[in-house]
Amino acid sequence: MYERDEEIAKHFSQLRKELGWPNAFGVTFNVLHPGHLRLLRFAKECGNRLGVGVLSDRVAAHAAHVPEQLRLEGVRSNNWVDEAFPNYHHLQSVIL
Repeated sequence: MYERDEEIAKHFSQLRKELGWPNAFGVTFNVLHPGHLRLLRFAKECGNRLGVGVLSDRVAAHAAHVPEQLRLEGVRSNNWVDEAFPNYHHLQSVIL
């Protein structure tokens, strides 16, 4: 969906202007377990949109046991998630 981090930052900047601050965070999400589901539900309840950054294979390094595209697919399939994208850097450096 996004070619570069600048595109992610631009997109989130636009969302902030249009909708207010979208909730966003970055996690590895090797296996989408009940704790992740509670986190996603809570984050969605805290705002009107939920963007989730899935740590890229490079950023997650040895913590990534499942390929990035499969982890993204799992997060995108969740109804609470409005948008999921790969994080090639720590989320703070992309949207702050």
